[in-house]
Amino acid sequence: MCFLIYEGLKELVELDLGRNQIASLGLGAFDDVIKLENLKLNNNRLRHLEEKIFEKLIFLQSLDISDNFLKSLTVWHLRGLAQLT
Repeated sequence: MCFLIYEGLKELVELDLGRNQIASLGLGAFDDVIKLENLKLNNNRLRHLEEKIFEKLIFLQSLDISDNFLKSLTVWHLRGLAQLT
């Protein structure tokens, strides 16, 4: 079961989940925070990301997934993130 402390925070623009020992994120983990502009997932234990995990984050400008255990990141993970720099 996944409990999201930011559920319902539809106006949230910055979310720092870095250094939290997160090992996995389920599909839909960010569905309630679609206005996010900055997302930090750095320094966790992520090994895999679902291909559509960021699909609804069309305003995302900055994504930090550094220092995890990810083996790959495909174009499908970033599809639709036109504002990402």
